Amino acid sequence: MKRSSMAACLVAACLLGGAAALGQEARDIKKMALRGVETFITVHLNYTKLPAALACEEGPPVKIEIVTPPKNGTLAFRSAAEKTPDCAQRVVGTGIYYTSKPGFVGTDTFSYNAKGDGVAPKLVGTVAGVRNVTVEVESP
Repeated sequence: MKRSSMAACLVAACLLGGAAALGQEARDIKKMALRGVETFITVHLNYTKLPAALACEEGPPVKIEIVTPPKNGTLAFRSAAEKTPDCAQRVVGTGIYYTSKPGFVGTDTFSYNAKGDGVAPKLVGTVAGVRNVTVEVESP
């Protein structure tokens, strides 16, 4: 696959992955990654919609617990912001990033549990629960 079409696939996958993190039915995430390049998987947000139009209040960070680690890569967790239709401002959450081991090409999988400790009852942006992630790693 050419680099330009791979980049387009990565952009589309990031957009789809972000949407998957927000939907209650979405439990499986699929991504494409380049070998050895850190790839954004998804972000989990904790916010509540305030009565004011498009106003939101961020809650405590969503905790990510690894259920099954990747066999051929590593994971990193750090703040990531995302714009949602419910909020005028971008909301900061817990981002998940994957990097394959040097030389690895193929399919890697991992699973994690998103825990919304201290989450407000009217949680909009995060659905707690186990997610299964499949990463297709290709050569650059």
